Amino acid sequence: MSNTILHILFIFHGIKYIQRLNILSLVKLTKVQYLLIDAARALILYGFQYIQEKIQACFHSIQRKRVHSNAK
Repeated sequence: MSNTILHILFIFHGIKYIQRLNILSLVKLTKVQYLLIDAARALILYGFQYIQEKIQACFHSIQRKRVHSNAK
């Protein structure tokens, strides 16, 4: 939730300062379009992280079962 608030603040307020410093500008992209792209990117990244954590948890569970079965 805090990331979303920070991204919205950056898009609607921070980009003004970055454009003044000639670092970047949104030429053909509106702020709302940039917000939607940023939200989609965040969903993809969080989805990937969720899947990766599930795979790691499954892997660690299998490893623990092997260690316990070898210890007996």
